[in-house]
This record gives sequence, structure tokens and C-alpha cells, in this order.
Amino acid sequence: MQRRHLLIGALCALSFGALAAGSSEGLHTDWLDKSVDPGTDFFSYANGGWQKTNPIPDAYSRWGTFGILQKSNQDVLHQILDDNAKAKHADGSIEQKVGDFYATGMDEAAIEKAGIAPLKSELDGIAAIKDQASLQKEMAHLQVIGVDAMFGFGQQQDFKDSSKVIGAAFQGGIGLPDRDYYLKTADKCAAPAATTGAAAQSAVDACKAQADKYGKVRDAYVAHIAAMLQLLGDPSTKAAAESKTIMAMETRLAQAAISRIDARTPQNIYHPMSVKDISAATPGIDWNSYLTDIGHPEIQDFNLATPDFFKALGGELSKDSLDDWKAYLRWHLADASAPYLSKGFVDEDFKMKSALTGAKELLPRWQRVISTEDGALGFAMGKLFVQKKFPASSRQQVVDILHAIRGALNDDLATLSWMSPDTRKAAQVKLGQMEERIGYPDKWRDYSKLEVKRDSYVQNVMRANVFLTERDLAKIGKPVDKSEWDMTPQTVNAYYDPSMNNINFPAGILQPPFFDPNAPAAVNFGAVGFVMGHEM
Repeated sequence: MQRRHLLIGALCALSFGALAAGSSEGLHTDWLDKSVDPGTDFFSYANGGWQKTNPIPDAYSRWGTFGILQKSNQDVLHQILDDNAKAKHADGSIEQKVGDFYATGMDEAAIEKAGIAPLKSELDGIAAIKDQASLQKEMAHLQVIGVDAMFGFGQQQDFKDSSKVIGAAFQGGIGLPDRDYYLKTADKCAAPAATTGAAAQSAVDACKAQADKYGKVRDAYVAHIAAMLQLLGDPSTKAAAESKTIMAMETRLAQAAISRIDARTPQNIYHPMSVKDISAATPGIDWNSYLTDIGHPEIQDFNLATPDFFKALGGELSKDSLDDWKAYLRWHLADASAPYLSKGFVDEDFKMKSALTGAKELLPRWQRVISTEDGALGFAMGKLFVQKKFPASSRQQVVDILHAIRGALNDDLATLSWMSPDTRKAAQVKLGQMEERIGYPDKWRDYSKLEVKRDSYVQNVMRANVFLTERDLAKIGKPVDKSEWDMTPQTVNAYYDPSMNNINFPAGILQPPFFDPNAPAAVNFGAVGFVMGHEM
């Protein structure tokens, strides 16, 4: 189960107007708009100059200092990967793997020539489904290679014993970002309780506007599914009918799912049971066979996070025809693979992303390949990134800043009038035990079992998914690895992990304008220091 990180990207709205990427002093006064009274509108005063010269690029749906730094980091990675793709390295080295992965992603001619041939064995497997047993076996296989088929299965830290890793099954199987995209309609909009007059009407209007947006997305999605199925070779009439069937199937899965708000309450998504009890609670799903098919028959219990969803899914498995499920699996295979296939798939995939995000232009290919490779070989890339961009001296500077911020927080805790003595003591103990992790892990991830070849981009992605899936599942039943990082070193973000009580600052965010080793202390405290305070 992925931990919920505090997305620091939301802090882009805060003022960085006085900070400059790459400047020796860390200052950039031309980002100010001195025509604005700071006492009236400090945001415009601090950021107005920068905003006027930095419109949102067409390839992005948002833009700010985080986007600028991410692009800067990607430029560094671009050079690293390009150099390794051109060089000859020993087989099995991280340099060989990151170079070969990047080379297959950038070889557009080979990708166009191959067409859907790299998917042939997967499409044949779906076509060979003949009964419920083979349907569920194929579903398990697709999950392992990275396809969101029906639901998700992985590992999580046990909510009631933080030293343990347990298995967990989660709702899923839909192609739109959230269940609301399927279910929210204008006729269901009503004013929140206890609101009247203009406030109530404003809430209803906002709900209807969102419902209208979701309706347009649903229409685009049905057309998108049909277009993808045509790219796989289905006649247009058949693809159109299949797309409507798939939309209906996913809508029923969305109806059975719990909302994101409800999922925030741990008790709502924590139902550990034996496989025997889970099988009795979810007739229609053969859990014993499923666990064998994903390579872990030894799992005897796990967290069935959303029981009602799985009970409904068990019913859907027998209710819908095998042909419908074949179409559903073919669609999800195409959806998972599209960014790594020929131009027709890439363009159609972006068309749907544009409908969701508003982005007007596809990112350059090298940026898309780097983002994909970051998910597959992120810590191997991160090791090479750190060697170029984050020396030990910078790491120590950041540690010193963190200690100062931490000390200030401890002083505050000692004097806060609203805290009871017991609460104050508990808070200080927690702060004292908070683990600090700066830049990169002390132990690098082992990629020796991941095979990367120069044969096929999409197959390299699938092999990486198999490797990452097995790495995830192998944790079940073992003690929690407290040394593991959830973000790669090149990530422009930071996070506090409440279940581990550790605070994490990847090297990717420890670059200008957030941290500049040549800047005055005041600038670094105002930039990365406030991020640290936020996380703590």
C-alpha cells in the first residue's frame, strides 16, 4: 500500500519571489512586482514579476518553482542517460540498465516498426480465456506486469503493529482517476447541511459545474476506449459497442468502491482476515489460486481493505460474459501500454490526458522516457544523479539547517500554552525520535534481478513491473525495512512518514531555489527551512 505523502507541490503558491535558481546569492529581485503594494497584495508583489515572464507551458497543467526545478533535474538526468545509452557497459551494471532502458524508449523507429507485436503474447493470453479459472489466472498475470485489472494487491505496514508488513487487496479496476468521475451528476447536487441562501446556491452551482465537467470527461473516455480498441485491431462498430460495455462495467466497480474521503479513515480500510474467511466473504473470487498465480501461495491472511467492493466484484465476475471481460482486459492492457507503443497509441493516450488535465501539448519524448524510467529504475538513476548534483558537503549543510529548525520547534513545544504537560512531553518525545533522512538512502536499491534489454521499450517496462511487483510482494510477512525510501533521490518533493516517524528530503528538492550551497543562510532557511518546518 502506498503511503500518503504530503504533496509539497501545493506549496508552490507560497512566495519564492526573492529566490533565484542558480544565483550565487540566491536572490532574484526581478521576480518582484514593485508596482504592487506588498501591504495590499503580498503574493503579487513577491511573485508578479516572475509570473509575467513565466506563463504556463502548453505541455503542463500547472507551473511554478517545483516545475522549473523538476525540468532542471530532468536536464541533468537527460545527459546522464544519453551518455550511458551511447557507451558500452558491463552487462548487469546499473549504467548498462539505465542506458539500455533509455535507448529503447528513444528508438522511435523501432517502436513504430514493431507496432503492437510486443503485446502479442499478452493479447493471445486474453483471447485464450475459456472459463472463470482462466479469466482469473489471466487477470493475476496482467496485474503482475503492471495492468490495473479489477483490483490491486500488494503490501502495507500493519496499522496495528507497525513492525509488520502484511498483504493487502485494494479496490481498483477503473480507468478514470476516481469513482466520482463515474458517479457525479448534476441531479445529485444539493446544498450542504446547515447552509442557506447565497452560500447554499453557490455550493450547488459549484457541484453542478463539476458534474458537468465529469460528464464531458465520461463522454471523452468512452470515445477514447473505442479508439484504443481500434488501434488493437477491432473494427470500429465492435470497438464502439465494447467501449460502452466497458464503461458500464467500470461504473459498477465505481459504485461498489468507497470514496477517497471514507478511505482516509484507517478503520474503513483495515479488515485483516484469513484466506479462508476472505474466500467465504467474497464468493466468486478464487483467492487460493490467485495467490498461487502471483507467486505467493504461502500468504495465508491479508487485509481485505474494502470488503463490499470485493463482494460486488465476485458477483460481477460471473454476471458479465467472458467476452465482456476479455474486452475489458484488452482495454486495460492497451491503457497501461499506450505511452510505450507507436505514435497512434501515444497520441490517443495524450488526447485523454488532455481532457483530464488541460495540458495542450505532449512533453518532449526524452522527458516522457525519463519519467517512465524513474518509475522503473529510479534509485539507479538517483545514484548517478547524486554523484553529479549533491556532494557530501551539501548534505551536511542541509543537516545543519534541519537541526536548527528542529531545535526551534522543540523550544516552541516547551512554551505552547494550549498544550497540556502530558501532550507537550509526548510531542517532544516524538520529535526527539524523528529520524532524519537527507538526500539519498545510505543503502542503495539492488536491481540485479531486473533484466533490461535493447529489444522493446514496452517489454522493458513490463519486466520492470514484474521486478517491482515481486519486490513488493516479497516483503509480506517480514519485518518492516526502516531504511527504505519511498521517493527517489531526484524527486522534487519531501515527506513525513507518520507510520515510521521519519522525515525525508530527497536530493532533488535540495537544489536552487530551495537549497543553494552558495546562498546566505537566511535564504536557505526561508526556502528549504520552511519545507522542513511544514513536514515536522
